Amino acid sequence: MWSFGVVLYEILTGRRSLERNRPTAEQKLLDWVKQYPADSNRFSIIMDQRLRNQYPIAAARKIAKIADSCLKKNPEDRPTMNQIVEGLKQALEYSEMSNTPHDNAESSRSKLVQRSK
Repeated sequence: MWSFGVVLYEILTGRRSLERNRPTAEQKLLDWVKQYPADSNRFSIIMDQRLRNQYPIAAARKIAKIADSCLKKNPEDRPTMNQIVEGLKQALEYSEMSNTPHDNAESSRSKLVQRSK
């Protein structure tokens, strides 16, 4: 589950887990995102700009919380894949309920898949 949490943050931020070309404080993805908790007002700073206007912040926050749960130190505290799937379905519902022109489920799914390639 740990790796899946990293992948979720890579998708949300548009960054790789390690980018040596960035300032020292931003090179390690997980250290950088910890500065911007999902419930904070500054959370949107970490969102990939290509996603900001396409998905509601509530969906991104939900995905970040799922990622955080996958990254818990104790493996026994991490969610099961079924729990992750349910959480991602909720995030997709937030996307579907948004008022953006890109709010249908198929569009959301295809953009996330394209983004992750």
